[in-house]
Amino acid sequence: MNRNFYTDLPGFSNFADFTDLAHYHALPEDWLVATTDIVSSSQAIEKGKYQAVNVVSTATITAVINAIEPISAPYAFGGDGAAICVPAALRQDVASALMAARKLARESFDLDLRVGMTPMQDILNAGYQVLVGKYQPSAHFQQAVFQGGGLQYAETLLKANHGKNPYVLDENTIEAKANFEGFECRWNEIPGTQEEMVALIVRSTTQASDEANQIYTDVLENIFAIYGEEAEHHPLHEENLSLTYSPKRLLGETKVRTAFQGFGKKITYLIKTWAATLFGKYMMKNNIQTESTDWGGYKARLIKNTDHRKFDDTLRMVISGTKTQREQLDAYLQAEYLNGRLVYGIHHSENAIITCVVFNYDTEHIHFLDGANGGYALAAKAMKEQLETHR
Repeated sequence: MNRNFYTDLPGFSNFADFTDLAHYHALPEDWLVATTDIVSSSQAIEKGKYQAVNVVSTATITAVINAIEPISAPYAFGGDGAAICVPAALRQDVASALMAARKLARESFDLDLRVGMTPMQDILNAGYQVLVGKYQPSAHFQQAVFQGGGLQYAETLLKANHGKNPYVLDENTIEAKANFEGFECRWNEIPGTQEEMVALIVRSTTQASDEANQIYTDVLENIFAIYGEEAEHHPLHEENLSLTYSPKRLLGETKVRTAFQGFGKKITYLIKTWAATLFGKYMMKNNIQTESTDWGGYKARLIKNTDHRKFDDTLRMVISGTKTQREQLDAYLQAEYLNGRLVYGIHHSENAIITCVVFNYDTEHIHFLDGANGGYALAAKAMKEQLETHR
């Protein structure tokens, strides 16, 4: 069943090369695409639940990663949802993990998480593909990129409201069972080094891959022209990363890691996690190196292992910059939108937020970045409004 498909995929180290189809390989036909979506995420964000939205999406990815271990799976984090490609032979384990994430969202965060699966054969029969590439800028960080329209098609099927949707999992027939080990959420909101953080989403309007990839190349070139090189607009810097001491902010992790357990277990975990943040700050501040972890270098490794830019048939970036730079970017994208080349959404805020999957503090950790106060979810809402007009 091609268990090692993603593990064996050759990587590329320059992010801009996601536009080169030579880096992509077709997802095996005996795999499937698991998709999730938080229903009415915009309304939840308006109620101040933007961190909870990110927590649930990251927890879902964590649960699926654990369910299929030791198999490595390509996935995409979208802020208010996710897509994860897995072998169809592991369908039952993945379905149980997704159902547990749905139960967690409802019982612990009062969110409605839609979860579903789409077989690759159905995607291919509809005329779409799932082409997977592996952006791998360093030995200990890799990030899947996607082309072919298959993920978007699977998301469309998940959200279809027609009777009994065969692509939506039925919680009455699937046991909710998951391991959320590795999920962490211990950092304060991250202030921009300049005036603001921008969550950007851009999607080309053409189905022709060569033309679409040229559009993304043009967008990247204009972002660099406006914001400067990566180091100038990267949203994370060591001096802006701080562990939280707030029990309220640690509640998100506590609810995930003690899902479906009693009050006593939750209080115990919260106290231990609060103590762990004190320990972590001390170790990092004093550059202490243990047998397993160089704590003085952890923040630098975290920055390298953060998905501040990604591509899944849609370009997504979190950018640090000024209001003037955002206005210049918006003017460029608006002109491209009026020319019919792309649709886009921009959301700006003072801070960014980060949720993490940590299996060890040395090499095996990844960090999902989003803009605060809605980020990708609200940018996506603006883009969808343009899509409706474009159609």
